[in-house]
Amino acid sequence: MKTIMTAVISLSCLIAGSCASSKKASEETQASVSVADNGTVRLPDKQLGGSTAAMLPMAIIYRTNGNFNDNVPVTMSPDRKEIISYPAPTDITMQSAPVPLAENYLLDRRGIGENTAFTQYTYESYSALKQAPSLKVLKESVIEGAEVIEIVKLPMSLTEAVNDTARCNAIIRNGLPDCEILLKRHAIQLTPQ
Repeated sequence: MKTIMTAVISLSCLIAGSCASSKKASEETQASVSVADNGTVRLPDKQLGGSTAAMLPMAIIYRTNGNFNDNVPVTMSPDRKEIISYPAPTDITMQSAPVPLAENYLLDRRGIGENTAFTQYTYESYSALKQAPSLKVLKESVIEGAEVIEIVKLPMSLTEAVNDTARCNAIIRNGLPDCEILLKRHAIQLTPQ
């Protein structure tokens, strides 16, 4: 928790413009930072120039109906007939690939959702493209039937989860206590093509 508070205070100082201020200003900043019951850290509006307070993203883990760990995800329309969102090749790096965890869970670093589909493009091949494929080509690359079957919100931030996968694995192995199940569906297991 001290690590989070230190990071939040540092971030608050950067946003406010400087950390060269007095000890009193630092104490005021620390006192005004709040942590919600779900572990989300909230920065006060005044530290963000009057804009909406920043929230640290919570860690999301998910499972798929096959091993699509290295396949680039896209977001489909609810009827799964159209691609409504896809990444630029420059958005795809090994740092955006999911992190394998216990029991076939993956730590999401791309923004997985219930309408996520997986393409035949690997992270490496997609990131090497000079530009994104046309929607037609991208749609043709979608692996039929490949889908997310479970999405769970962990009781920690994404940063904490990336830095402490052992804790993530312990939570998974202990039956996901204090976690929020966002999606659970039954699906036929597939293998990547």
